[in-house]
Amino acid sequence: GKHVLVEKPFALTLDEAEELFAIAKEKKRFLMEAQKAVFLPITQKIKALLEEGVIGPVHYVRAFMTYSNVEKITWFSSLESGGGALYGSGSYPLEYLQYLFNSPIAEVAGTAVMSKGQSDRQCDLSLLFENNLQSHVLISTEFSAPSGLVIYGENGRIEIPNFWKAQTAKIFQAEQIEEIEITHENEFVFDIEHVNDCLAKGFVESPVVRAEMTLQTVELVEKMYQQWTQS
Repeated sequence: GKHVLVEKPFALTLDEAEELFAIAKEKKRFLMEAQKAVFLPITQKIKALLEEGVIGPVHYVRAFMTYSNVEKITWFSSLESGGGALYGSGSYPLEYLQYLFNSPIAEVAGTAVMSKGQSDRQCDLSLLFENNLQSHVLISTEFSAPSGLVIYGENGRIEIPNFWKAQTAKIFQAEQIEEIEITHENEFVFDIEHVNDCLAKGFVESPVVRAEMTLQTVELVEKMYQQWTQS
């Protein structure tokens, strides 16, 4: 009987995710996956710049995410508990890119570093979106390095350090570099404000983080794990 904002990963299987949305629909309650990255002020600015064509048509995006010291997460090696690099962080770049470019994912392939019976410590995904945008996503717990996302257009590129909580970005055009900075105290505030706005308007689904996008992402991640554990 409650409205719910669910921290990612939304669910471990498509069946679980579909069941949750079915219950929400039956109970007429709001349900949304928490995707803080898409609601950040810097994300809104970058999306507007891309739509204006500031770096021209975009053809490739690279996302690079590393996390060290995961041994402190006692259940990280357990797939059944939702452990693993892709489970833990995959929905961030997958849904961030769908949001930025208004396009679902058409094809995906990938590899993972994982021991038998344990979750992945590193994964590399190759994506093709329906708008023909290509992207690579690397997520690793094996080493520490600067994380971020780079968007490559015909007339330049946009670099976003730590895009899932970003406050800055850089636009590179020819010999010119422009830095954008929009600070915040807490990156979790903005998706919560979005949910409150949806509830005030009587919505039972977010028009931004839609059920369709969450379901597609859960299905994609589940299929990758099925492929990796069966190979």
